[in-house]
Amino acid sequence: MAILISLVSVFLITGVVSVAKSLTTRPICPLCIGVSATWFWIILGVKMNLLGIDWLILAAVLIGTSILGIVDVLKKRKPRSLTWKSVFTALGFLVALLVLKGPVLFVLIIAATLVIFGLYVWRPIGATPDSSSEAKKLEEKMKNCC
Repeated sequence: MAILISLVSVFLITGVVSVAKSLTTRPICPLCIGVSATWFWIILGVKMNLLGIDWLILAAVLIGTSILGIVDVLKKRKPRSLTWKSVFTALGFLVALLVLKGPVLFVLIIAATLVIFGLYVWRPIGATPDSSSEAKKLEEKMKNCC
């Protein structure tokens, strides 16, 4: 029954985020949010003794899915670097273990960190200044200087 509830949760949250996606200019992955939000509420439910310990197995699977999803997104920004992907994956699984076994406050801190990280990684493409246009502006200032 827990697996069914988890799947329904992932799909419901994914659906709500898909509808809400039109309200922002940020590129949002509804499935990523659906999976992350599901493992988050499962862990909180277990930590607050609302769910049985067996739910942690589902949370662990969902966290692993999130880690690999993040690695996949980062791979698009830094292709062909097995070292950083391996390090990030190993650190992600270590953090996942700490989240599963740690206190509720640790879970909240990790969740907040992931949200901040997500806002940075999935920012709109034009959100960072274009270094070539900045270089051109600087070049023009230098020409007009002397």
